[in-house]
Amino acid sequence: QLLERLALNLVENASKYGPKNGLIRLAAARVEDRLRMSVTDEGERIPGPQRERIFDRFTRVTDSPGRIVGQGLGLAFCRLVADLHHGRIWLEDGEPGGNRFVLEIPLRAPQGEAVLKPAPPT
Repeated sequence: QLLERLALNLVENASKYGPKNGLIRLAAARVEDRLRMSVTDEGERIPGPQRERIFDRFTRVTDSPGRIVGQGLGLAFCRLVADLHHGRIWLEDGEPGGNRFVLEIPLRAPQGEAVLKPAPPT
């Protein structure tokens, strides 16, 4: 459930900060023994000095267009979930523009215990 909420946070942010009717691209792939998932928007690129700080609690992009309601906790939550799953999350430039948020987590925990368990049958 935490990973689902993380993914939803990233998609909601892409929707809030991207242009109206802009594309939001989701991607996922297995990279060796890790899962890599990304959410890419077409919004204004987040400036370099703020790229790491936006994952801190109560931090928001200072020059975002308009005044979008929020507390600056969504990306801090995403970083916490990534850490709990022995993974990491970061921001890179989207192509050809925008922002790409990338989550990478191991498919197995360091002790060999499964990190991602199959969903129960419905």
